[in-house]
Amino acid sequence: MTTKREEELLVSVSLMSGAATLVPLPVVGDLFAAGLRRTLVERLARGRGVAISPKAAGHIAGDPLKLGAAAPAALGRLGWRRLARSLSWILRVDEAAMTYLLGLYVLHYLESHHVTGTPIDDARGEAIAAAIARARRGARFDLLFKLTRDALAAAGSQISGMALSALAAARALVTRSKRDAADIATERVPPEAVSAARSALDHARTTLREGVAASFDAAWVAG
Repeated sequence: MTTKREEELLVSVSLMSGAATLVPLPVVGDLFAAGLRRTLVERLARGRGVAISPKAAGHIAGDPLKLGAAAPAALGRLGWRRLARSLSWILRVDEAAMTYLLGLYVLHYLESHHVTGTPIDDARGEAIAAAIARARRGARFDLLFKLTRDALAAAGSQISGMALSALAAARALVTRSKRDAADIATERVPPEAVSAARSALDHARTTLREGVAASFDAAWVAG
């Protein structure tokens, strides 16, 4: 069962990740969104008393920084695509929906598959990431994504209004590298945006959780 604090964190980070697509500096926007996802994974795990390595969190979050020597080229491709589509309303909501579902997958793993008292090391992080990737390729994920996207569309206008906040938050993260990206997100997402998104998600919550559980469980066994 997700706590109120976890749900607020998940919604706030998801909305800010959508707003990150509006950052006019393409690579900075991508790095900020990646940092949001990575620290979301870390925060959810540690909130459940589970230690997680930074590299494992990067694997699970799909962090482009984990690509090593290939990162500059990959970030360049991502950045220019992001710049070309930065004004797209669809992209903003899609990004937020993917981040939200990532959080649900992580929470389900922690609740149903994690062995109590063990850390999530690099190898376990890769296994979790692989299971999430398999779950996303399944037919059920299309429905989960549509439900999440439709619910978060209710906060689409608020995401648009967060462009300056996203840019300021991205700059703050870059200039103060010790700051937690999730902290920055929760500080700068308007409470009314979080409230609107949570209210919309309430109608789909049971279906989303059941779908995430079923798709992840099947993917985990397949691994």
